[in-house]
Amino acid sequence: MQLVVTGAMEKAGFTQKGYTSHTLRHSFATHMLDNGSNIHVIKTLLGHSKLETTIVYLHLVGFGAILLSGFWSVANEYFDPREANAPANNRFNAGFSFSHGRYLGNLDVNYSGSAYWQDVFDLRFAGTTDAYTLVNGAFGVRWAGEKVVTSLKIMNIGNSEVQQHIFGDVLRRQVVGEVRVGF
Repeated sequence: MQLVVTGAMEKAGFTQKGYTSHTLRHSFATHMLDNGSNIHVIKTLLGHSKLETTIVYLHLVGFGAILLSGFWSVANEYFDPREANAPANNRFNAGFSFSHGRYLGNLDVNYSGSAYWQDVFDLRFAGTTDAYTLVNGAFGVRWAGEKVVTSLKIMNIGNSEVQQHIFGDVLRRQVVGEVRVGF
C-alpha cells in the first residue's frame, strides 16, 4: 500500500518526503469532518471500535486524560447525542430442553427492555423500540432408529408484534416443520 501511495504522490508532483498512506488516511478523515460528515460515519470508515479513538485521531482532544465531561463537551459539538445507540438495559433469557426416548423439545423465554436505535443513514431511521417478550418452542420425534427426526418449531408463540430494531422487520409468529435425515 505504501508503495502505491508513494508512487501516486510522485506522479502527482509531490516531491516532498513525509507523504504516506497514513497521511492520506488522516487527510481523508479530517476533510470529511471539515465538510460536515457525521463523526460516527468517520469512525466506521476508519475502522475504529470506539468513538474516543476517532476523536483523538482527528485531534479533537489531546492525548492527555480524556475526562468524561470533557469528552462529551467536545463530542457534542460534532454529533447529535440522539445518534448514539442505547441497547436495552434489561435482558433476560431462560429455557429448558428435554430428550427422552423418541421425543425431544425445548421452550425458551426471551425478554428485552426498550432500546434506542440510530441507523447509519440519518435521524429518519432512529427511534425507540418497545420492550418485548418472545416465547419460542419446539417438539420433535425420532424415527427409524434415530436416523430421521421430524420437528415442529414455533417462534413467537404469543404472536406479539416485536420489532428488535427501529429499522428492522416486525417479527410475527413463525411455524416451521423440519425433517432431518442422518446418513
